[in-house]
Amino acid sequence: MADLATEPATPKPTRERAFDAAKGVLILAVVLHHCSTLGARLGTVEGSKTWWAIQLGSRALHFAVPTFLLLSMLLLARSEAGRERLEWGRFYRRRLEGLVVPYLVWWGIYVAVRLFVFRDSHDARTVSATWFGWHFQTYALLSSPRNLLFSLVFGKAWFHLYFLAVLIQAAAAFPVMFLAVRGRFRSLPSILITATVLQFGVYGIQKLVRFPTPASTFLWYLPALLVGVWLGTRRESLREQLAAWRPLLAVVAAASLAAYFWFGFLSLTGRSFESVWFNWAHQWFAVGTGLLLLDGFLQVRDWRGWGQLLWLGALSLPIYLLHPILLRFFERPPIRSWVIACAGAAPLVLAGAALLGSLMVTMSLVHARVSRVLFGRSL
Repeated sequence: MADLATEPATPKPTRERAFDAAKGVLILAVVLHHCSTLGARLGTVEGSKTWWAIQLGSRALHFAVPTFLLLSMLLLARSEAGRERLEWGRFYRRRLEGLVVPYLVWWGIYVAVRLFVFRDSHDARTVSATWFGWHFQTYALLSSPRNLLFSLVFGKAWFHLYFLAVLIQAAAAFPVMFLAVRGRFRSLPSILITATVLQFGVYGIQKLVRFPTPASTFLWYLPALLVGVWLGTRRESLREQLAAWRPLLAVVAAASLAAYFWFGFLSLTGRSFESVWFNWAHQWFAVGTGLLLLDGFLQVRDWRGWGQLLWLGALSLPIYLLHPILLRFFERPPIRSWVIACAGAAPLVLAGAALLGSLMVTMSLVHARVSRVLFGRSL
């Protein structure tokens, strides 16, 4: 396999490289955010200046997952918008192969890792279970078919697998979103306003229905999803749309980040606040920041020197799925004591180790030729 970090003989179009570069930044943000949480807990004293700096810095990275969803919808919409005829049967077959199968595989991997590697008492203890009238002894994690189904539907097998569950839900609803926005909303502000109104509608529905895990449903990320689909249908004017509305995006990102920081401060100090506004600030901070990030990379003309970032972007899904397992190892003895010794530098040390370890495992899987089953495509 060719070295993905080198410049290919036939350069990719600028827009494709811009997406890979953006995903490279996003996966770095995800890994650093998760390592910041662990590093602050192990390497700092709660309430210290270093602890506060890490906590606020970590929240500034929360744009990553919604932006991943936005880019995923944008790329799907670009692909479908370029077709003379929409074939939804083909569309769903490809999503089944590229999304559902890897999701099921990783759901099984995470369950197996919890049971046979980490063996936490609340997962691996033996209990009596009843499945459809059949009584038997099994692991606590497997004892309830209802809990397993819930875990499967909402991506709760472990850590942030919910991202793939949300992506599958969004892909299932994609034709509706695509047909709803195609040919409508002439400018970026119009789709932003529409997404805002719909998002508050979702919050109203949540108060009535009470989804058990609203952040594991695609409706919770409607602004990112709708904006992504709409931009994907504007494939010929994408760069121009983002450049024209750059000042607006900067205002949206800055104002919502300030609000998000404030709600984060209230949360960390144990004060109450209205969760609707907290979630609203998070969504629009993510959308504004994500679009500014993409806009910046769409302006790049010379990609020499960007090879490593592009490589990370191409491997973002494997890194996303693998690094949580490594972090769990890092918080166990004897590595735990080394992390504690790093003090305030723990997040950066953890991020470097998690990234390096994830890349090593990823390349081993690539050479074993199992990437299509695990990640939905050949790497």
